[in-house]
Amino acid sequence: MEVALGPPTEARSDTQFPGPRHLAAREFAMDVETPIEPGLQTTTASVTIRYRILEEGW
Repeated sequence: MEVALGPPTEARSDTQFPGPRHLAAREFAMDVETPIEPGLQTTTASVTIRYRILEEGW
């Protein structure tokens, strides 16, 4: 069955990623250099788009 897609009727997105790490005390943060650690960071994104289906004979 073939259909023709019309314009989008709805678009939603959602992202998930870890927030920044907070140090326990402001004084401690001022006394040390900014730590840089090797490794990976994962970010997840989801997109949903709904389209109108056009009638036959468009």
